[in-house]
Order: sequence, then C-alpha cells, then structure tokens
Amino acid sequence: MKWMKMITVTLLTAIILAGCSGSDSSKAEYVQGLLDIAYNKGTEVYVKAADVKEEDAKNYSQQALEAEAKVMAAYFGIEEPSEEVLKSFQGFCEKMYKEVSYKVEAKEDSVQVSTNQIIIGSQSEALQNYVDDFNIRQFVDGDASCTDEAFAKGAVEVMEQDLKKLFCGTQTKTIEVTVTEKDGKMSVSDKDLENLDSQIIVYD
Repeated sequence: MKWMKMITVTLLTAIILAGCSGSDSSKAEYVQGLLDIAYNKGTEVYVKAADVKEEDAKNYSQQALEAEAKVMAAYFGIEEPSEEVLKSFQGFCEKMYKEVSYKVEAKEDSVQVSTNQIIIGSQSEALQNYVDDFNIRQFVDGDASCTDEAFAKGAVEVMEQDLKKLFCGTQTKTIEVTVTEKDGKMSVSDKDLENLDSQIIVYD
C-alpha cells in the first residue's frame, strides 16, 4: 500500500565521505563542507576541508542525491524502485534541496548548525488525498495503470506544487555536532550525522 513507511534517514552516512580531513580547515568549515556536499550546495568548502579532489566531491554530491531518492521511494512504500521511479524522485529532490538553508557556527566544544526543516508527510492534505485516491484506484478498482512509475510521477507533481507552502518548516532547528580530531584529521560520528540529516529533511 502506498503511504508513509517510517524510516530512519541516513543520507549523510550513506555518502562515502570517509569523514576525515587532513587540511588546516576549522571544524565549522568541515561541517559546512559535509552539508554542502549532502544538499547539493557546491563542493568548494568540502574540497578544502576534506582535502579531496573536485571530481570526487562532485561524485559524493551525486551519491547524496541518489540516496535521497531511494529514501523517498522507501518512504512511499516502493521497495524495489525502477530507474524511472528514482529519476522522478531525484528530480524533485534537486528542487527540494534548493529550499534547504542552514548556518554553521563554531562553539567552544562543538559546532552548531541552525537549519530550516523540510517536512514531507501526512500533514499535507493534497498529498494525502493523492495517495488515498491512488490506493483506491489500484487496490479497489484494479486499475492497471496505477504503477509505481505513475505513482511517483503524480506524487512529485503534488509535492512540487506544495513545496514552498506546506513542506518548509518555519521554525529553525538548532543541532549540536561534535567534531573529533585525531592525527591531524577531523571526523563526525555516524550518530551525529544521522541526527543532523533527520532534522533537516523530515519524513513525518
């Protein structure tokens, strides 16, 4: 049934980032770079902070986008999404990332991230109505045209229309991130990365 399977979002940890920095960048720059890569905001900061090649940074950013599309498909109950389904969700994720906004500041013992939230879920009446109608046509009426591909395309159309109005949280969330240093390299724990990502893109 198409609707909202609760999942744990692990987008940042799904990216093969290695999580280390050999440069002289600050902890705040390192976290800024991670976020920029994860949300398609550019590669310049991460390239410097993590001391990686530009091509690798671009690949990481693409992996982040692809991972988000898979997360979204799973959220809607599509367990084995086709390339067409993933392409639909990926296109929406690119637009969604443009609405992500965050500010990174260094604190005494941590890095503080202040961010808006994009909330995707059942609180959207338009999306709920679309899903309910699709389920009736697919499972009650037996409409053969109600494929995963058709669902994804329609869901994206609804989400695009409602993105600014319904999905962007108005309250700013503040998350503390601990950056550890060892042998001249910085890293962030999987737990902190997962918490950070789950507070920015919220699948409600």
